[in-house]
Amino acid sequence: MGGWLKGDKEVLLYDEYNIWALNPDGSAARKITNGEKDEITHRVTRTDFEYPYLDDSKPIYISLYGDKTKKFGYAKLENNTVQPLIYENLSVGRITKATEANSFSFVKQDYNLSPELYVTDDFSNNKKITGTNPQQNDFYWGKSELVSFTSKKGKKLQGALFYPANYEPGKQYPMIVYIYELLSNTVHGYVTPSERSAYNTTNYTSNGYFVFRPDIVYDTNEPGMSAVNCVVPAVEEVLKSGMIDKTKVGLMGHSWGAYQTSFIITQTDIFKAACAGAPLTDLISMSLSIYWNTGTPDQKIFETSQGRFDGPWYERTQEHIRNSPMFNAAKIKAPLLVAFGDKDGAVDWHQGIEMYGTMRRMEKPHVMLVYADENHGLAKKENQIDYQKRQREWFEHYLLGKPAEKWIIDGISYMDKMKAREKPAAQ
Repeated sequence: MGGWLKGDKEVLLYDEYNIWALNPDGSAARKITNGEKDEITHRVTRTDFEYPYLDDSKPIYISLYGDKTKKFGYAKLENNTVQPLIYENLSVGRITKATEANSFSFVKQDYNLSPELYVTDDFSNNKKITGTNPQQNDFYWGKSELVSFTSKKGKKLQGALFYPANYEPGKQYPMIVYIYELLSNTVHGYVTPSERSAYNTTNYTSNGYFVFRPDIVYDTNEPGMSAVNCVVPAVEEVLKSGMIDKTKVGLMGHSWGAYQTSFIITQTDIFKAACAGAPLTDLISMSLSIYWNTGTPDQKIFETSQGRFDGPWYERTQEHIRNSPMFNAAKIKAPLLVAFGDKDGAVDWHQGIEMYGTMRRMEKPHVMLVYADENHGLAKKENQIDYQKRQREWFEHYLLGKPAEKWIIDGISYMDKMKAREKPAAQ
């Protein structure tokens, strides 16, 4: 829903690309935009928050997003006419209107363009006020581009590919694939490197990796297989470029992305190492657990949300088993790193224990990191730094061939970790 017009005379609703105005009694509807023509998504962007309604006697501002081009921008709706204002092959966002004047600010950015702030009165003369991170000029930096591919089911999809800093044509590089659902729309996002961010794109591009973020779409009752059917062809498409060393491709994700990471490596050998943060591993036991952050049953995740099953586990038993990483773990060859907080209120950390017990019994290369008193995402600085460091060391060993750190080979107990932290710094 986009909001109600003044006087509740119409309510604004969305379809895939457009904004519609509907009478509250359902007697009539009109299509305001024509986004399907060029596959441009139109959405209401509020610039006045004084009232809960939209005043259509004044311009109503609309965000624009090119579904295939990944362009961003704005338009305005005035006198039932949509007028484009700005639409560029960048990320354009954060529009704000002055309270007492017809002046606006907005931000432009790209993967290699740190956010810039602009002001304008009519969008015909946009003035740059400031840039950010000028120190970036002193460092090598990557670039980004769109990659088009076709899923195994024949669906045309895209992915965002990020180049390593100081890329040299003709040289082959390792690649990390990060997954969730639709991620090609991040192609223009600026990412500041951070030692506290384990899945940080720029952390990896700055250290000589390509990073690829492909789109995933789904078939009912097949969440895991759907991910395989999208991610594997996506990676194969990038490998055709010759820029990637196919023996050095890793896979990672968190939560739903971690579930898919854990499952995909049961179905393909294309990935040589994987990292999964808080993954669902057993879809049957997971559907019987509780989402402790809200106190609601996890069944609804499987039947009305990301799981995309059209029935409960006892009616779709084989489908739940077929799409569970744990029940397919015997086929895993890639070393798998899993991380959980033991107070995870979204994915019960016992999901990790089930996978750990299974893979260790199978004598497969597998490490499980457990962070005390952490929820679904790590909140403590020392744990954020620790996970980022271990994830990097995991890929450096299994993709780049660097010697394994002791924790990878021998493990480390929580008590030993605490004792090491308490040791006084060397003089």
